[in-house]
Amino acid sequence: PSRRVVILYGENDSQKAEFMELGACFDNIIFHKLSKNEHLPWIISGSIATIALSKNEDFGMVATESMACGIPVIAVDEGGYRETVIHYQTGLLINANFSNNDIRDAILALDREKSVSMETSCHEQAEKFSLSQFRSLLLSYFS
Repeated sequence: PSRRVVILYGENDSQKAEFMELGACFDNIIFHKLSKNEHLPWIISGSIATIALSKNEDFGMVATESMACGIPVIAVDEGGYRETVIHYQTGLLINANFSNNDIRDAILALDREKSVSMETSCHEQAEKFSLSQFRSLLLSYFS
């Protein structure tokens, strides 16, 4: 309750109604329609952290997009997040069978100061998954 949580959703987000219903009784949860993807870096950059709780995520673009903005990620400790998020360096990994308390504790563990201290590591980690890095690695297999 002491932190403002902004939930972004797209025009055709299949879970929008479900999330809005769950968050309706909380004054600190704000829902924001993302009308243009170009606005995403601006929104993320103003955050303390990004929360990515999708289970069975193959890669997790939310995590890499957040880290590219220098913002750490709170993510589920499974799937692609294990490869992209470095626990306590570029964010926090929480148990895949998380509870509401686990999410709350992770949110409270990342204050503005801790978030800023992870900025460089986030940029460096995101670069490992950039298009230029992918291109270089791909070309190295064919040369």
